[in-house]
Amino acid sequence: MILKNNIFPKFSNKGVIILIAFITMLVYANSLANKFVWDDALTIVNNDFIKSWKNLPLFFSKSYLVLSCEQTYRPVVTFSYLLDYSIFGLNPFGYHLSSILLHIFNAILLFFFINLITVNKKLALLASLLFALHPVNTEAVNVISFREDLLAYFFYLSSIILYIKLNTCSIAKRKYLYISSLILFLLALLSKEMSITLPIVLILYDYFFVFQKKISEIFNNFKSRYLSFIFITLIYIWIEFFWMKNTSVSKVMYPGGNFYTNMLTMSLVFVHYIYLVFFPIFTHLILHGNSFIQHSFFIPKVFFSISFIIFCFLIAYKIKNVSKVMSFSIFWFFITLLPVSNIIPINNFIANRYLYLPITGFCLFMATFLLELPNFRIFLLSKSSLLRISRNMIIILLLFYCVFTAIRNFSYRNSIYLWSEMVDIYPDSFEAHSLLAYGLLNDNLPDKAIEEYNIAIALTPRSAITEDYEYLGVCYYIKGMLDQATDAFNKALQVNPRSDRAYLFLGIILKDKGLYNKAIGYFKQAIDINQNCIKAYNELGITYVKLEKPEDAKKCWQDALKISPVNKEILRNLSNSKVFGQ
Repeated sequence: MILKNNIFPKFSNKGVIILIAFITMLVYANSLANKFVWDDALTIVNNDFIKSWKNLPLFFSKSYLVLSCEQTYRPVVTFSYLLDYSIFGLNPFGYHLSSILLHIFNAILLFFFINLITVNKKLALLASLLFALHPVNTEAVNVISFREDLLAYFFYLSSIILYIKLNTCSIAKRKYLYISSLILFLLALLSKEMSITLPIVLILYDYFFVFQKKISEIFNNFKSRYLSFIFITLIYIWIEFFWMKNTSVSKVMYPGGNFYTNMLTMSLVFVHYIYLVFFPIFTHLILHGNSFIQHSFFIPKVFFSISFIIFCFLIAYKIKNVSKVMSFSIFWFFITLLPVSNIIPINNFIANRYLYLPITGFCLFMATFLLELPNFRIFLLSKSSLLRISRNMIIILLLFYCVFTAIRNFSYRNSIYLWSEMVDIYPDSFEAHSLLAYGLLNDNLPDKAIEEYNIAIALTPRSAITEDYEYLGVCYYIKGMLDQATDAFNKALQVNPRSDRAYLFLGIILKDKGLYNKAIGYFKQAIDINQNCIKAYNELGITYVKLEKPEDAKKCWQDALKISPVNKEILRNLSNSKVFGQ
């Protein structure tokens, strides 16, 4: 039972919405001045795919993965970028405003969701404020290219809310609500893969709040309540792994080399996540993922991590009859983390943004604990004393979140500041230096970028050095230092003989030197390695024009249009009447 107290004044639903929106906007207001950071240059600034509504039909073709800069099929996210670009162009203010508003909508949805399952407006308000203001969410909100977490959450929670309303609506409306819930679930999946846990969460909700912990009722209602959601999940799996499978992405290995070491590693990662949600003081980006990799169960921190996770599940089970809300919240946290537990290997097996959906469980747990605290029996403390402690803890926690979130927003002001901060935190991290160099390159500071790439190369494991050499070559090329650029690209090929970017730029250098026939060989090699390398097709076409072979040039550009039908540069070259003597 949650104690009803006077910690919060009474608010109407309209008042709650205004309060959540006002406080969240106030705390995130300083992020509106931030620039594009991290992958935003690739996903937005240099992404022509989001800059024309003519590309909309390509969302449903295999060209999407080539052109959208997404490694998996996330058309809902890409559509949001297209919409933002049509309104704001490349003004980062508009994109940040969209992300903040989406975060506010998510906090409001969370209020209605918790109010539905607990019928306790104060609990719902506190949990939604904890979610809206929690510092760990700053990564998902501030980096535009991580908007998939915000969108997935929006559709995920919307789907659950409609599902819950099935229990109270009329029979006539039930069909439409159910279909709408399924559609929202599909949109959540097409925003981010983490949404795949929704059918499990629905079963969890029914177990605690509808069937009153009667497992038999779940089986009895399986077909009518869950089968359609499972069918949608199977459709999505077919889309992701068959129809829209990205064959250009290299295979990702388990950390430590096998499934066993992965489970040991992820136990540490999960405990780190728990630490982050309870003590979000250092919520900087996590670059040293390798420090979590473990190979033995008998290492003390591994043994402790696994034991602690088991302890959390035991607590959740033990308290299910005392506080089903707190039990539900613990299960929510771990269930929604399953897609990023690296069972199927992913590129980054640890990131703060992965907590955006699971943190709902923490916020619900913490809000319940704080509001129930006056109802506990604690040695020598009266009920009135516990009520004061509860009230003070809520005020302090919310103020702490507000301050640390606002401070954390400043770290994302621009790429150079963000990665300079990472270099200060991780001075021996090749990744930090490489990302800082990339930020400097995008800000047209090639001299400083060269310095950072050289540091990164000195620190980089040989298996990960190719990209640093490639971009070092790009820096030299921008500066007109063609010999140094050639040397950097050749070093990239020594590490990875299948570097299409290295072959592409070596071809460009030869073309610039007037060695057209040699350049053609390099462009063809780049295309053989990556048949979707649009720039190689374009440069090859230009080279054929230099050699006065317009028909060969035309064929190259036509081949490029098969991959990218609305590429402006290719279309411009094809329409150039002088090229074809028309």
